[in-house]
Amino acid sequence: MYLVALVAAAVATALLIAPAAQHRVLFRQKDKEALLHRSNRSAFAGLVVLAVAVCSALLLVVDVLFDRTMAWVVSAGVAALLAWWWLAVPLWLRSRKEQDDPGS
Repeated sequence: MYLVALVAAAVATALLIAPAAQHRVLFRQKDKEALLHRSNRSAFAGLVVLAVAVCSALLLVVDVLFDRTMAWVVSAGVAALLAWWWLAVPLWLRSRKEQDDPGS
């Protein structure tokens, strides 16, 4: 579990920093739309992997400090919270905006 948390943290860092790095390297190359699409995919993947890193680190620490059952409950609860705030709420708001403004 430690290896999963460590690798996930490293990958999340790379994915979340990639848009800024690519922007610096590709600045004024007249390819803004492609850069935005890559950045969006990279940031979304980075958030997913960051959630894995956070939950696996929680699983490891709570298992060591308390017990395995509590570790799974806490990790699942945090995973649900992250899925709700990082995915469900934005998708719900996006769908409401599309319904309210079909012409855009």
